[in-house]
Amino acid sequence: VDTIKAELIAEAKKATGRDVRIDGDFNFAIFPNVEFVASKVSLGNTQNSTNKTMVSLDRLTVKVGLMPLLTGNLQVDAFVLEKPVIKLEIDKSGKPNWEFKEGGDKSAKAESSQIDSDGAMPLSGVQLSNVRLVDGSITYSDARTGLSHRLSAINWKVSLPALTSPAEVNGDFVWNEEKIQIALKVATPDTLLSSKKTSIETNIDAAPVKLTFTGTATNAAKLTAGGAASLDVPSIRNLAKWVGSPLNAPGSGYGPLKVAGTVSVDGPLYAFKGATLSVDQINGSGNFAFNGGGAVPNVS
Repeated sequence: VDTIKAELIAEAKKATGRDVRIDGDFNFAIFPNVEFVASKVSLGNTQNSTNKTMVSLDRLTVKVGLMPLLTGNLQVDAFVLEKPVIKLEIDKSGKPNWEFKEGGDKSAKAESSQIDSDGAMPLSGVQLSNVRLVDGSITYSDARTGLSHRLSAINWKVSLPALTSPAEVNGDFVWNEEKIQIALKVATPDTLLSSKKTSIETNIDAAPVKLTFTGTATNAAKLTAGGAASLDVPSIRNLAKWVGSPLNAPGSGYGPLKVAGTVSVDGPLYAFKGATLSVDQINGSGNFAFNGGGAVPNVS
């Protein structure tokens, strides 16, 4: 077990160019499933960072089905990060700490990133069961501008029975003292990976704002998407205050805002059709289009 632990740490250092530590317990098994559990895991930061570690977590649990793996399928029975603390930074020169030095076997990397001639991923039988992030936190800071943000109480769960089955991501976190819930559903991830049209549903729900989208997307050389979208803001003033840009306008305006319609994206062309808009006591409807593909952007 100590030999395997040392080898894992060495490979992680080689791949990232950073110091990697496992200061807690480490357990490993290979039958009937490949499984390892490590506690007090940390990934070092860049030399210019004020924080010693970029990532630390209380416990990492990984369980992968052995027999599916031997037949070319990836069945992840568990991938759980418990209490991860992630610190994202941009230094004064503009370099982010999530850019890692090149390491490892370049030929192996190239081989692992190849896609079969029929467009399928090499591991076409991917299954994700218990994939979770538990009680995590993420901080972001930019030394050039002094901007900083912090997400706390992050809890995420990913479900992917198969690439041909619906994939779901559900989770919540706290930002600026407000809890935000996010749900994403992709009907067939395999079609999204092969640059074909896929049905997508997403919901973002917080007290200051609610956003929904139901439609399709194609992740090709040119992004295309379209569907029904709605935005519901109980108070524009409260939303502005929440994001750090309070409105000091007099009167009682800038209250409720609701927008709904059909959104379409086709490369540099963005459109909002059949839109309905209500702001305070003002109601309107119409169409909007933006084309950024020309020498001069065009708005209608």
